This record gives sequence, C-alpha cells and structure tokens, in this order.
Amino acid sequence: MEILELYPYLAWSRKEDGTTASHILALSPSSFKSGTIYSYQYVGASPFTSPEKIAIALYKLIPVDDYKTSAVAARQSLRRSSFTERCKHYFKSGIKWICRGCPVLGIFYKAKEKHTYVMQLLEQLLEKDSQIQWNYASGDGRNPSKHNNYKKLQFDSVKETKKCIERPIILATKMGIIEMVKEIVNMFPESLEFIDEEAGKNVLHLAAEHRHEYIMEWLKSMKKRDLANLVVGIDREGNTALHAAAKLGEDKPWHIRGAAHHIQWECVWFERIKYLLPAHMITIKNSNNQSAKEVFTKTHKDLLENAEKWLKDGSNTCMLMCTLIATVMFASAFTIPGGNDQETGLPVLLKTSEFTPFIQYAAVSLFLSLLSLGLFLSIHTSRFNEEDFYVWLPLKTVAALTTLFDSLVFTIASFSQAYFLVTGWRFPVVMTVLDIAMAATDDVVRWEKIIQNM
Repeated sequence: MEILELYPYLAWSRKEDGTTASHILALSPSSFKSGTIYSYQYVGASPFTSPEKIAIALYKLIPVDDYKTSAVAARQSLRRSSFTERCKHYFKSGIKWICRGCPVLGIFYKAKEKHTYVMQLLEQLLEKDSQIQWNYASGDGRNPSKHNNYKKLQFDSVKETKKCIERPIILATKMGIIEMVKEIVNMFPESLEFIDEEAGKNVLHLAAEHRHEYIMEWLKSMKKRDLANLVVGIDREGNTALHAAAKLGEDKPWHIRGAAHHIQWECVWFERIKYLLPAHMITIKNSNNQSAKEVFTKTHKDLLENAEKWLKDGSNTCMLMCTLIATVMFASAFTIPGGNDQETGLPVLLKTSEFTPFIQYAAVSLFLSLLSLGLFLSIHTSRFNEEDFYVWLPLKTVAALTTLFDSLVFTIASFSQAYFLVTGWRFPVVMTVLDIAMAATDDVVRWEKIIQNM
C-alpha cells in the first residue's frame, strides 16, 4: 500500500495480458477470510468441529494492526486522545505483542493481519479506480495530460489483448470471494449490471452456477429492485438463473459425502434458486429448446445412477447388519442368562433387579433392528428419481441409519446387562444413562444435518 501511495497509477495499470491488480486479487480466494478455515462456511470440513469453532473465535478476538492504525499519523492522533482511549490502545497493544510472540496465536494473528491488509488494499484499488474514472472519463474540466503517467495510463487503457479479461466482480463471483463482491458493489452499485464477456451471465447466474451459497444469500438480502433486475436476466443462450443452477459442473461444496449426498444437495440448490424466480420464468426454454428441469435431468443422469448404486449397496450392507442383530436379539429373548427353573419354567434370575433391564434392552434392540430393516428395504425399492432425492430418500436414510445405530447401542447394553446378571457386578444406572445419551446425541446430530441440507 505504500507503493500504491507513491505510484497511484499502478492501480489501473495493466499487464501484457490485460490484467490489473484487482484482477489478481479476484483470482486469489485464499487471500480473503472467506477462502480460509476461519469462515463459518467451512465449519465441519474435518470430523472435529469444536477446534474449528475455537479457531474462528480466536480469529475474531485477536486484535491486529492494519495499515492505517500503524501509520505515524495514527500514533500522533493518539497523543491527543483521552486517557481512556490511551488505556484501551495500550491494552490492545499488549495483547498484540502476546499474540505475535506465541507460536500458536501467532498463526491466527498473521492470518487476520493478512486478510485485513488485503481488504484495505482492495479499498485503495477501488478508490483509485473511482478517481481515475471521474477525473479522466467524466470530463470534469481537468486536464489529464498534466498527469506524469497519463501517457502510460492511456496506452494501458486502450491496449488490445489476445484474450478477453473479465471484470473483477465477475471473477470474484466465480471464485466465491464474497468480501470483494460486497466491496465492489458498495463502491460501484452499477457493477451489479455487469455480465461476463463469454456467455453474458450476470452475478446471479454465476453464483448459481458455481454453487456459492454465501454470495447467493447476500444477493437475496439486497433491495427487491436490485434483486429483480438480476432474477429476470437471461444470458446469450437464453438461459435463466435456474438453467445455471440446473447444470452440473465441476464445482461442488466441500461437505459433499458420496453420490447420494451430492444429488440430494443439487436438488436442494435447484429448489432454492427456483424459489427466487417468478412463476413465468420457471418454464422458460433456452436456445436449445430446453427448460431448466430438462437441463437438470439431462446433466444429472450419470450422477443419479451413481447415487442409486451407492444407496443400494449401502442399504444391502445395512440390511445384513439389521438381520444379524434381529436374529441375535430374538434368540437372546428365549436364551435367558442363568437358565430357567425346571419346575415352573420361569427364569431363575427373574426376581433380580438386573433382569428387567436386560429384557427391555433386548426388546428395544429387536424392535429397532426390524424397523431399520424395513426402512432400508423401502430405500432399496424406491424409484430413485430427482423428486425422491429431494426429501423422502434423505429422510428415510437418516431414519434408517439412526434406528440401526440405536439398535447397536441397545444390543451392547443388553450384553452388558447379561454380563451383570452372570457375574453379579452391579452398575446398571450409569450404563442406562450412557446408552440414552449416546442415542440422543446421535439423533440430534443427524437431524441437524438433514435440516441444514433441506
């Protein structure tokens, strides 16, 4: 940024291929917070979500020096500030010193400092770009020839390149850099009307095509007038935003696990974009005489087949497990630990306090395993079309896996209770609480995931 202050013309200078500094930033998503693990959109990327949330919290709490506050002018203004402001400044300076010295906290500090510098550099680039457009393109009466680097600027601005260079907001939308898109729109509101040079797609088309949820949610929160202009946009091939969402490209979210999850998320994404469009645009056909639904069916054909195979193979394996558990639990209900009384035929350990939980665990495990078996059989005999993957198949899969896991938990509890009966070791209360807690925790986690994907 010091170089940019000394040589401001570098903000709009172009390389041989036509790119500017803004283009380079737009092609570097890892330089922004949204492209790193410190963004909430990547929570759950690893099996351990708690460390990720702790890292995000530390990232937010750690104060950093930006270019403005570390300048000499900022330090001079501090001398004229009040006593309370000075105390706050010195307190933050102490925390910064500790963060820079600590190996672990230093990682968060350097990352946040980098993101802060990048955002300030972006602001400077956009301000310089705004100034040059006003001074040299708006005709305000100034003489641009007096600028020392005007000839170089003029040469760079009209230079023809071999390939077409997209605008920074278009590149940032494709790369999913939400911070850059927001900053450009705040500085240049008319940039929402920009389209890419290749296909004529607007920002909404690109966000839908590249599956950028954060940009899509931000666009939905805009004024209705601005959103309406984007929604009715049609590219050069006659495609709406729903057509863009219907195409299966190489972009897919990081949280996708398997073909079935992928097709389910694609159906959810298609419905989310469909909700934005007015009714008369849903059935619009493109230049290939295809509606968005027809494009979705055509491009997702192979993925649908892979998802069907994935679900059938998984359900076959799980049905085998359910059958084994049901067989063992059915046999254990009639093979009582300790045997039966030869005269009455009743179990010998019937009057002990541990016998009733054993029978209850075995009965619940048998019931859950049979219920899970029926759910997996229902999945195996489904039609496997797009509508099924939107709601019913995910719900059946979650319910089947949940009941299977619970049946395993109660099977272990039944075995543990039988062990207590035979050995006389009494510790049933903790085991019961542990079993219920494990089952409840798994149910909550699974239902949260399915609700988030719907």
